[in-house]
Amino acid sequence: MSSEIVMVRHGQANSEAGYDRLSDLGQTQARWLGEHLANAKQGFDQVLTDTMTRQIDTARAMGWADAPRSKNCPRPTRWPAWRIRSARLRG
Repeated sequence: MSSEIVMVRHGQANSEAGYDRLSDLGQTQARWLGEHLANAKQGFDQVLTDTMTRQIDTARAMGWADAPRSKNCPRPTRWPAWRIRSARLRG
C-alpha cells in the first residue's frame, strides 16, 4: 500500500494587515488551486492545517477546510527541509 502526501503552502500573506492574513491575491490563489484540484478529481482522505489563520484560510478558500477528517494541528510553523526529507510514514 502506498501513501501520498500533498503539501500546499498558504496563499500570499498580507503584510499591511498583518502577516497572518491572506491578501486578496492569496485568497484568489487558494481558490484557483482548489478549483484546479477539483477539476482534476483530486480528493483527499484527510486535510491537516497548522493553527495559523493564513493556513486555515487557505484551506477554506480551496474548499477543503470543512472536509471530512479535516483538522488543525498545533505543530511547529516552520519545518526545516531536512526534517521533511527524513520523515517516515508508517501505516
